[in-house]
Amino acid sequence: MKNLFATGLLLFLVFASGSCSKMNDLHEKYLQGEVVYAARVDSVSVAPGNNRVQLDIRILAQRIDKVNISWENNEKSKELSIGNQIGVFSITLDDVTEGEYLFNIVSYDRFNNKSLPYEFTVITYGDIFQSTLLNRRIESIGFESGMAKIFWRAPMEGVKESLFRYTTNNDGTGEIIIPASEYETLIPDFKSGGEYSFTTFYLPQSNAIDAFESAETTGFFPAYEFKPDKSLFRNAKLPNDEDPDYGWVMENLWDNNTGTGFHTAENTGIPFPKSITFDMGIEINMLRFKYWQRQGFEFRRGQVKKFEIWGSAEYDQTGDWDKWNLLATFESVKPSGLPFGEQTDADYAWAAAGEEFTFPPNLPSVRWIRIRVLSTWEEPVSDYFNMMEIEIVGDDRL
Repeated sequence: MKNLFATGLLLFLVFASGSCSKMNDLHEKYLQGEVVYAARVDSVSVAPGNNRVQLDIRILAQRIDKVNISWENNEKSKELSIGNQIGVFSITLDDVTEGEYLFNIVSYDRFNNKSLPYEFTVITYGDIFQSTLLNRRIESIGFESGMAKIFWRAPMEGVKESLFRYTTNNDGTGEIIIPASEYETLIPDFKSGGEYSFTTFYLPQSNAIDAFESAETTGFFPAYEFKPDKSLFRNAKLPNDEDPDYGWVMENLWDNNTGTGFHTAENTGIPFPKSITFDMGIEINMLRFKYWQRQGFEFRRGQVKKFEIWGSAEYDQTGDWDKWNLLATFESVKPSGLPFGEQTDADYAWAAAGEEFTFPPNLPSVRWIRIRVLSTWEEPVSDYFNMMEIEIVGDDRL
């Protein structure tokens, strides 16, 4: 009986010992002392940039002394002091190369307890993104009230603005910021035929802290052209100018009709040169001059061959040539080059379209014009000339 009791007691002690061991295992971690965590940040706003990023960290718990920001598998990190304050705390990290990263923010309280990590994703941009950007396109360039007018195509997504640089009419440099919302741009001080260049700036995201610039586009403004209103033209005959004949008065030169013209008197016995003078009604810089010959008499019978254009900004009534500026000397050209009296269809077409002449650059501006005819196409040489219509192109931006 004693042996049976002893055996039972031994089994009870073994069982009891095992049960107590398992119970202690369950409570061991609590017996070691409680783990205290610092408060986590509440939220993070990310603003990407050019190989950098700005973080706006929102903290509502007044128990955070500092935070540690880490990325690239904790190989890079940055510490930001909070000082147990609440609010939004901003930091810019300048060494975040272009790419996508998983960031962690761990908070620490004043006892150096740390929080569970706050995880978020960051995307930064750089040279790869910039290489994909296209410059905004110009649809066309025209003129309005003496100003260049640029018509823009619709911008690509993400465009913030364009920077337009150009040569001014005094050979300086002008700059204009073109917002993405602008489709027409007026430039008052551009140089006729002058160079321009522009680039376009993009934001990869609406809240990005850096804009990225596209490659540069260059070009040239078209030559500015202004046609004076012919209704303002007036006969300004001087004492040594020619009188009209056959009822072909000077006003016919600007009536927009190549079937009527001006004709000087014949058989006067006075040799060339012979001149006429008129007022354009506006002061301009001369660019081009065009005149039409009489149909049926092309390159013969009093049609002007060689002539000069003189001008002045002021009207001198004496007719003294010394008080006028010689702007250019021109000579009519027959396309075929055939001798006098022989014409081709190309010659007739050339004359019918009007023959145009270009002035040299940097001439003084003028309002009054004198046409001084030196010779005509007629052989033998006659003592008269006629023109059917004239057209003037200039620059009124003085």
